[in-house]
Amino acid sequence: DIERASVIWAQMTELGVQPDTRTCNIYLSLIARLIKPAPVQHEAAPPKLSADERYIQKTALWDEIEDSNHHVPQTVKEMQRMYRYMRRHKLESMQPDFVTYSIVISAMSTAGEVRSAMQVYDDAKINRVKLPVPAYNNMMMALQRCGRVSESMGIWHDMKLKGVLPNNTTYSIVLENCEQLGLVDSIENIRRQRKLDFDRLQELEMRKLEKSFSKRE
Repeated sequence: DIERASVIWAQMTELGVQPDTRTCNIYLSLIARLIKPAPVQHEAAPPKLSADERYIQKTALWDEIEDSNHHVPQTVKEMQRMYRYMRRHKLESMQPDFVTYSIVISAMSTAGEVRSAMQVYDDAKINRVKLPVPAYNNMMMALQRCGRVSESMGIWHDMKLKGVLPNNTTYSIVLENCEQLGLVDSIENIRRQRKLDFDRLQELEMRKLEKSFSKRE
């Protein structure tokens, strides 16, 4: 009930109760449940920018500029508004954390707002935040769906640099990307890596079961 949540938020601020990051994350998670998946659209890759152009674009991120050619659902606008509010807040206790980034990236990816999702992802990278696997998966899938396969593979390399262990969904996305890009050698290497990871996970599960049985005895 997003309307009731908004009323409670207003009551908090009227009483002088300062929201924190967790408060915002709860609100964001409520909005995320209302966001509907967007139809698949192939988006052109962004143009190459000079260093000055990239700086100008970055400093302008999250400004409330209406694009008359692009219809944005109200739920998406509300999530963007809350993220801007957190990002610009002076208090440390209101700054986005890994949960914030995960919720917003996943929701923006689901809504087909790939540019917004990438902006939040870049924020997480700048702040050296290690995201959970589903956030990386959702970002990769969003890029893959709109034809930006090379960028999707860039997320895969970020995961490896961060030491994030992929899951079955990750491997499915990456193998499909490799097939589309014609990376035959990479496909074999990734398949071998997947087998090693699954064997390791199976071994860990077996150890947990053995410990559980030994405790019962």
